[in-house]
Amino acid sequence: MSFFVPGIIDTTPLTVSPLYPYGTYATSPYTTEVSVSVSGDGYPTRTERVLVPSLPTYNYYSPSSLYFADPLVYSYPTYQNVSYLDINADTDLHKKMTKYFYSKLYNEDIPESYSRLLNFVKLSEKDIQLVKSAGEAKNNTTKEADYGEKINYLSDYIFTKKDVYSVLYDYVQKKRVNWWDLKYYSNDIELYLVKELERRINDIILE
Repeated sequence: MSFFVPGIIDTTPLTVSPLYPYGTYATSPYTTEVSVSVSGDGYPTRTERVLVPSLPTYNYYSPSSLYFADPLVYSYPTYQNVSYLDINADTDLHKKMTKYFYSKLYNEDIPESYSRLLNFVKLSEKDIQLVKSAGEAKNNTTKEADYGEKINYLSDYIFTKKDVYSVLYDYVQKKRVNWWDLKYYSNDIELYLVKELERRINDIILE
């Protein structure tokens, strides 16, 4: 190693004390022999070999942060796993909403507003079944005393509670609403359910 040091030549023995990072002098007992040259304007160059510390002692900054267990190794912080209950995925909530709209459809909506759908169900002394065509439904009438039997037939065989759940599930997905908010959309859902029931009846009749 060679250091070229501009300056004025004198006869004083040369020594070198390197200044290392963070303002600390090397204090290591290990040394290396180097050649140091000093020159100046109008003066000859003198070269002398001296010993200098070869292993500087650094004052590393040691952060007190919890995540630095070692000055040279960084440990990534760990976070506690936190789980949140997704109420929309609550099966009990699904069942309650399905039961509510299923009951509302057959106990309120059909008897009060869509009794015409009961004309698609034909009663006889021996059997109960759907009519064979839409034309037959137009000529069929339903007595109020027969509401219960016809409604039970539709709810048990044509459009079941499982079917109501499927309509509600699709409604939640398409409309991007929450299950617990479905009652706020009762009028809209009523139309969806009635429309789906009528579609099911027509599909069976046209088979």
